[in-house]
Amino acid sequence: MKLKPGIGSAREALNSTHSFFETTRSVLREDGPCAAYGPELVGPVAILIF
Repeated sequence: MKLKPGIGSAREALNSTHSFFETTRSVLREDGPCAAYGPELVGPVAILIF
C-alpha cells in the first residue's frame, strides 16, 4: 500500500498492520481448529490476507 504525501506515516501504517496480525493470531490461537471452518469465521479470512 502506498501512503499519500502528507497523510499518515509509515510508522503508523506498520503499527496498524502489526496490530492486525497480532489480533488475528490471538483469535486463531484461542479458537483453535474450529476457526478454520465457515465463511464468516476468522480462519478463511486470515488465510486470504496472509
